[in-house]
Amino acid sequence: MPLPRLQVVGGETERLLYQVGWGLEIERCRGTVANDQRTGTGFDNRILLCPGVGDHLVMLNGLLRPLVHRAWSAMVAQLNGLDESRLESFLFGTDRIALAAVRPGLLDMQDGRCFYCGGALGQSAEVDHFIPWARCPDNGIENLVVADTGCNGAKRDFLAAAGHVRHWRERNVTRSTALAAIAGAVGWETHADETLGVARGLYLRLPLGARLWLRGPDFCPPDPEGLRETLA
Repeated sequence: MPLPRLQVVGGETERLLYQVGWGLEIERCRGTVANDQRTGTGFDNRILLCPGVGDHLVMLNGLLRPLVHRAWSAMVAQLNGLDESRLESFLFGTDRIALAAVRPGLLDMQDGRCFYCGGALGQSAEVDHFIPWARCPDNGIENLVVADTGCNGAKRDFLAAAGHVRHWRERNVTRSTALAAIAGAVGWETHADETLGVARGLYLRLPLGARLWLRGPDFCPPDPEGLRETLA
């Protein structure tokens, strides 16, 4: 529970999103199911997404994630008599100001230049989430770059163009030791495989007509073949 109930519409089960190997009767035999799960026999605990559902969930991530966070926080707050907004901040909030801790190391590694345009950076240099925070809240060092205010402001929550992805991937591979050193010096999180997996999930399933941020106000179509090669 509650998986068997989530696709019940008008008393009938409509397998719109996923298939599971059990129905509502599971509620009457929880002891048997628990035993089967412990022994690894008799119970199929897989959740099988219907064709295309995973791709659409990725595309809708920016819309669905805040709604799920808000609904979950509201329920937990109600059950425990807590302040909803403070609870949501505690469960899902991340202090963006803390990104300043990795700014000097990243700035030095980039030779004082903007990751996107290559221009010289001054005191206005900002730490940017290469995979936008709105797409996936990933603060791992591999997902952070330093950019000038103009590029960071123009990119916002857009996915960057294939050329930027290639630059980002090459940096993460060739400068992995330096990135680990920056993270280690300030106690920062690092998870290269997970970050790469998120990038693959987003870039290799772009919908037709997608536009990626190139520079300033300019956008361009994706390069599917180039992205596949870059993120292999």
